[in-house]
Amino acid sequence: MLEVAGWKLGPNGLRQNEQGRSLTLVAYERPSLSQPSEGALLVLQAARVGIQIELRTLPIQAVTDKAAKHEGDLWIYGWTMALDPDMDSPLFTRDGYRTRANVSSYLNPDVDHLFDEGRHTLDPEARKKIYRKISEIIFRDKPVIPIAYNQTRVLSHLRLQGVGFQPAWPELRILARPAGLDTDALRGPSEPVEADHLDLARLAFLRSILPL
Repeated sequence: MLEVAGWKLGPNGLRQNEQGRSLTLVAYERPSLSQPSEGALLVLQAARVGIQIELRTLPIQAVTDKAAKHEGDLWIYGWTMALDPDMDSPLFTRDGYRTRANVSSYLNPDVDHLFDEGRHTLDPEARKKIYRKISEIIFRDKPVIPIAYNQTRVLSHLRLQGVGFQPAWPELRILARPAGLDTDALRGPSEPVEADHLDLARLAFLRSILPL
């Protein structure tokens, strides 16, 4: 797909376009307890196809500031999830753009309208259809790219009764990108999206059908 997009392998092993520009990106991530971090793994995987990524580690607030100002090319950080899919709206709406949560600057009036409709709809089946439509749009446009879904193990004593654990609380690690980056061009015009790819849209849909 990189060949189709005009990025050919150069003599140094890096992809270059017709103007001789190397495919080099700057990525920011916060310190990670897991080693290697998601960013480090991304660097290794990108190098295999001729993409050079300069990874810079900063405190989480600095990473979100870089993302809000669009400094760099990629920003890796987490998004805490909840059972109600409306909690994801700051990532994709105009309101989120105003508060800087929508770091990709993704603006879609249809998505704004659907999120607003969903939060004011009481019927569970009607809400399910609304968030399913949002999921389809987000899956198509990909303003963020999910790369990891951290799961949490909880141990409790048998004597502990009446305490539950929310199964959708784990954090989703996302790769945010500027809205102007054409992932369809990089993927190629005829190559389908992998159906088994874990993405935020699918997670939003899953949460929309869970009992509240």
